Amino acid sequence: MFTYCISGDELIISTRFKNGDVLFSWYNLQKTYRYYYLTINNQGLGWIKDTEYTVKDALMYDYINITVRTEGSLKDYKLTYNGELEACCLHYILLYHFRVR
Repeated sequence: MFTYCISGDELIISTRFKNGDVLFSWYNLQKTYRYYYLTINNQGLGWIKDTEYTVKDALMYDYINITVRTEGSLKDYKLTYNGELEACCLHYILLYHFRVR
């Protein structure tokens, strides 16, 4: 499992790769929001209450763009996830694992 983070003034977006899926999560250390507007690869998913979203079979995408907007704000928080990076990192971990033994 790998974790990457990008932070803005109000929202931190992170990703976790597990079993071929990518879990996006977002939070603010100082404030709680009731709703978030979520866009994945330019497709608006609408206002949601959750602070996470899973993209299944993430390695099938060249990239995944996520945009999160908090209620009452015009500011977008964006992150681009590149699935090739996960495949590359997994490859090197496997090589390292087999060489150490």
